[in-house]
Amino acid sequence: MTSRAMMNKLRKNAALKKAINGSLNDSLISNADLRAYLSEEYGLNNIVINDATYGVPGAIVNGRPTVTAKRYFPENGITFFAAPNGGTQLGDGLWGDPPETDAGVEQNNNVTGSSESPYVYITQWSEHDPAVLWTKASTLFMPVLYKPDSLYIATATETTGT
Repeated sequence: MTSRAMMNKLRKNAALKKAINGSLNDSLISNADLRAYLSEEYGLNNIVINDATYGVPGAIVNGRPTVTAKRYFPENGITFFAAPNGGTQLGDGLWGDPPETDAGVEQNNNVTGSSESPYVYITQWSEHDPAVLWTKASTLFMPVLYKPDSLYIATATETTGT
């Protein structure tokens, strides 16, 4: 997994250009050629680009709130991990009891476990003015890699050529 910016750095890399395009060709490596090279030479068959962002509350400017964009995955990062049997699935998930069970909320409210999934808890409460019945489903899910010992994380830094 990496960012589009990191893939573009790889496409501009002189050593990769020479390995893929030959010594006389200094043009930018095509995305397809780079992916084919990484697959053929290193067995990296599934390259995931993650440029997704989320918003966090920022400062108040002229009485209006602002939103600051943050990246889920760093722009200068690259992560390598193995999928089982060369598959496309990265991992699985572990289910657990939601925080309501530890906080003792089920004693104070009408909390019941789901018959379909024992780790999904349903909470209901009502208000009378206006008449509303609220329903909330809660669970705890943690994604895990199939082979956590295969995880390698790197960060690219700019260097000056000598």
